[in-house]
Amino acid sequence: MHGTDHAALNGAFRTAVTHGRFPRPDLDNAFALLAERGLLLAANGRVSHHESLSGLLSLSDSVALSLLARLLATPAELEDDFGDAARREATGALGEEAVVKWCVDELLALGRGELAEQVKRVSAVSDRFGYDVSAPSIRAAPRMLEVKTTTTGAGKTFRFYLTRNEYEIGRRHSQQWSMVACVSDGEEATIVGWCRASEFARYLPDDGNGRWTEALVNLPSIALLSGLPSAVE
Repeated sequence: MHGTDHAALNGAFRTAVTHGRFPRPDLDNAFALLAERGLLLAANGRVSHHESLSGLLSLSDSVALSLLARLLATPAELEDDFGDAARREATGALGEEAVVKWCVDELLALGRGELAEQVKRVSAVSDRFGYDVSAPSIRAAPRMLEVKTTTTGAGKTFRFYLTRNEYEIGRRHSQQWSMVACVSDGEEATIVGWCRASEFARYLPDDGNGRWTEALVNLPSIALLSGLPSAVE
């Protein structure tokens, strides 16, 4: 049986794997859970991993952890996760459709029907663009609108999750990219306001303890401008 010597693995738990960041009991519990689910195989003093774990090595930490959680989940937990994911997707879609409608109505009101036809919900194609809606401007490059929709209301703070890719796209395209805040009641979404990526940079984590890939942003609502970025500015 190939794999790692169990004694060597025990030593690595103390140092190499996490550089001492996580308590040994947590690592032991994680090892036991992986073994219980058949993802780690121990025999004759050696430990190997199930082939289903091999593909995780090439993924980012956040994606790998998400997939690993699904591998470890019970059927009941998977059903709950599926329901939560479906609700989040539906909520996000309401916000994106509200933004699409706003942009289309604005361009039609300006007499630019040919531009209104170019408003696209690009998130329906892929989530790798770093924004959800592409909307033409009349005298500038197309607007890149990343839509964040909550069901809890804005209040004094608008809370949303931001991926590293979304932030990097917003930082590089500082005059095109905007975060659009929406609130949904479950049937429709209302646009609260918008801001550039530079407005929430101070609320993002630093990379001191490792490069962040997703962050919960607590943005003061006063940082949001009303409506959406104009098509004529």
